[in-house]
Amino acid sequence: MSGNDFGDLVNPVNGSEPLAHDSPRTRFWPLLALTRRGRNLLSAPAIKACLPFKKRLPLWVLTGVIAVLPRWQGVAQPLEFGPLAHQFGLTFDQGERSEAVGPFYYRESGKDYEEWGIPPFYTRRYEEKTDKLSIDYLWKVASYDRMGPESKFTFLQFINVSTARSLDEEGDRRFTLFPVYFQNRSDNPERNYTAVMPFYGQLKRRLFRDEVSWVMFPLYVQSRKRDVVTDNYVLPLFHLRHGDNLKGWQFWPLIGQEHKGLTVRTNIVGDLEEIGPHEKSFFLWPVVMNSHTRIGMPEEQRQQLVLPFYYSERAKTRDVTTVIWPLFSRIDDRGRNYREWGLPYPFIVVSEGPGKTGGRFWPFYGEAHNDTIQTRFVLGPLFRSKEVNSENLHRLRWNSCYFIYDSVDEENTETGKNYQRRGFTPFYTYVKDWNGNESLQILAPLETILPQSDTLRRSLSPLWSLWRSEKTPAQGKSSQSLLWNLYRHEAKPGATKNSLLFGLFRWGNHEGERTLQLFYLPKMKLGGGAASNVALEPAQPSAP
Repeated sequence: MSGNDFGDLVNPVNGSEPLAHDSPRTRFWPLLALTRRGRNLLSAPAIKACLPFKKRLPLWVLTGVIAVLPRWQGVAQPLEFGPLAHQFGLTFDQGERSEAVGPFYYRESGKDYEEWGIPPFYTRRYEEKTDKLSIDYLWKVASYDRMGPESKFTFLQFINVSTARSLDEEGDRRFTLFPVYFQNRSDNPERNYTAVMPFYGQLKRRLFRDEVSWVMFPLYVQSRKRDVVTDNYVLPLFHLRHGDNLKGWQFWPLIGQEHKGLTVRTNIVGDLEEIGPHEKSFFLWPVVMNSHTRIGMPEEQRQQLVLPFYYSERAKTRDVTTVIWPLFSRIDDRGRNYREWGLPYPFIVVSEGPGKTGGRFWPFYGEAHNDTIQTRFVLGPLFRSKEVNSENLHRLRWNSCYFIYDSVDEENTETGKNYQRRGFTPFYTYVKDWNGNESLQILAPLETILPQSDTLRRSLSPLWSLWRSEKTPAQGKSSQSLLWNLYRHEAKPGATKNSLLFGLFRWGNHEGERTLQLFYLPKMKLGGGAASNVALEPAQPSAP
């Protein structure tokens, strides 16, 4: 293959002048180069030499179509051959988007970001303002994210490689091959650790503990959270626990107990605070359990459980009693100012008081409300709603069968701005953001379930979004696309543009001047019922 086909970008007007590398044509150059080679292959001598007359006829017709295509002018004009290749301006931002081969390639340049992808295999997005880079491989199979000096690579959630910096500007480099190997290397040697499951391991600031170490897991595991150290032998059967004025042991599930006296510690703002004593025990877990926490303090709480006969919770602000669970339960919440009865809980529930008023007859109907929140359901998950009225926000969300249909409405009562989201799986999703921008996508099997997922939008949404519509009322711009730009309509103040069937039919209106272009022939002006040829005007390039 010659260099002029793919390597050196040459302007096809004169065949020698190099094409500017910032021209939008360079994005689809291989496709256009193949078109030029196709013209040579369809030349009359080549057809006559290789094929008999009956087989030559269709190719001669095709050759005639190519021969009348206008030559590509040197000026940079957007391609309009969707879904083969299409370029258009962004509706929601300043910039341009290019799409090719239906949903399998796109490139987007916005005001502060660059994004391109080959869905669903690879997508990349870089945001210049925040120095944020996001790369996805096969959506959730593998991903790489970086913001400044911090980064993370994940493969199927089993392989994780990350770099991070602490508040002290000390770097950590973490590698995990879950659940076999764990490693961290830090500028602070005290945070280094290595673990090999099940033989030997030490983890720091992971698994909700400050430190975890083991030998021949689960034969021996030791964990530490603040001052409390737990030694497990044949986890979870037997453990010994000790700490600051604390002792405990258990032989699970038969028996266990723990005692802690009064201690003092420094909180996150540097003040000293008292940690109240507690007593905990269990027999034949979870049949019999007792817990008495923060003894002698205002937050003192006592819990007793003998399943299924009795459960009680006693505190200064809350009492709970359950008899022969779940037949009868009573809650007296003095802190939130309501009382609740369950007969049996959670199937039949009655609540009364300013803090919570309502009733539930599950799965048929339920409703509860207070000064700021109201919830309701009908026939279990068939209909559920939640309405919130706070100081400056009104929010109503209701759904049917969880994510089959989901509706969200939010309003800032101070500014009057609102937000809307609708999703009907798998048919469509609609969003109106706080700035009034609207977007509609038809065919959306996952968008309602994961409405905030940028990786879904980049990696999978292009594959099944048969119809896309975007609108910015503030700027008077809108766009619609059917079947990956097989039909596309764009509108902005003073101008409209349309393209249909790979660009075979194009029409538009620019400041009152209507134009029509058919079969890649030169444009025609339409006015006063008569059409005038404008062949001297720059024409669109021929179809790939």
